[in-house]
Amino acid sequence: MRRLFNLFVFFLICSPLLRADERPNIVLMLSDDQGWDGLSVAMHPDIGGSKGQVFHTPNLERLAARGMRFSNAYSPAPVCSPTRISLQTGKSPAQLHWTKAAPAQTGQRLMEPKLIKSIPDSETTIGQMLQRAEQFMTQSVQAGKPFYIQLSWNALHASENANRATLAKYQAKLAGESEKRITTAAITEDLDAGVGKVIDAIDRMGLSKNTIIIYMSDNGAGGGGGGKGRSGGLRGGKGGVWEGGIRVPFIIVGPGIEANTWSHTPIVGYDLFPTFCQWASIDPSKLPSGIEGGSIAQVCTNGGQGNVERPNEGLVFHFPHYQSEGGPQSSIRVGDWKLIHFYEDGRDELYNLKDDVSERRNLAGQATAQAQDLHQRLERYLLRVNAQMPTKNPDYDPNIRVEPKKRGGRNNQGPAKP
Repeated sequence: MRRLFNLFVFFLICSPLLRADERPNIVLMLSDDQGWDGLSVAMHPDIGGSKGQVFHTPNLERLAARGMRFSNAYSPAPVCSPTRISLQTGKSPAQLHWTKAAPAQTGQRLMEPKLIKSIPDSETTIGQMLQRAEQFMTQSVQAGKPFYIQLSWNALHASENANRATLAKYQAKLAGESEKRITTAAITEDLDAGVGKVIDAIDRMGLSKNTIIIYMSDNGAGGGGGGKGRSGGLRGGKGGVWEGGIRVPFIIVGPGIEANTWSHTPIVGYDLFPTFCQWASIDPSKLPSGIEGGSIAQVCTNGGQGNVERPNEGLVFHFPHYQSEGGPQSSIRVGDWKLIHFYEDGRDELYNLKDDVSERRNLAGQATAQAQDLHQRLERYLLRVNAQMPTKNPDYDPNIRVEPKKRGGRNNQGPAKP
């Protein structure tokens, strides 16, 4: 964390200041394995379970007070590396054929697809797109070069690395709790301290009026179980496409964004690619082909209101792997409706997230027309992007039970207690 902060300060010192009326600087802070309820900041104004009860993140609280929170923000995947490649390219993990981080499971009823796990030379990353800023420098000697910085922490992924003093604090405060819960609470506060240093550095150097700061997580927390959870909490966790695996905290601060505001517009991580390009004044016609996200810039400056225009129908989350309850699965959200398809037995589950964010009431047997429509949309999308699918395992032995590996999350069923 210290090395990341020192590198961040280096970039600030080496980047000339921009005039306030020019293109903004962009700072993206990406946490790891931090669920929707993983902060002491509520992610929904009306849902008490949208913030943690033991986590202490005062710097993220003040960041939220300065900007906008998105209550319906999603990571592109329920695990880390597919989300990160999606952010870099503006495309979904399904299209990129990189849908999992951990090794494939063997011995299951279905065989997981093979992954690329690299950025093809044919892809254009957000870093390459924003280098068009060099051309802008010729327009005015007075104007400096705007910067884009991404700080990717793995703090919660390696919670055992919490600072000793912070760890001692939570060992006393949470005596009797599990070691994982204690270390996660401790390193969450350590991560927040790092966020505070970044905010302070931006303020100290006079960059806050022309710098956009974004904070989000790469996936949800927990062990990925399908348990019903507590009142107000999300179902599932890392490695599953229940809300607990893909809905994440998202805070944005910057010029034109009103303080202490909310947006309930659904957004997804790969929306950031076209958003950053719009802020950098890059002509939309110059964006790479296959981009799936839509710019959230107008929503941010319109009090959180409005929709995001994307080329595809709804938001699709494709996880054809074994890492959570239910096995390989995909989901699609269109409006307030969300359908989850499970590949082992072919069943669909349908939820209305407006009334049932915890995904407790499966409406597939009642709203049959809605379920059929979403199922068809999901199939069309996966076919269009040539998504890789699980296939039948000819060597499967039903008498041998193989436990799914829940790497990087809490090994519990259902959402963990915040």
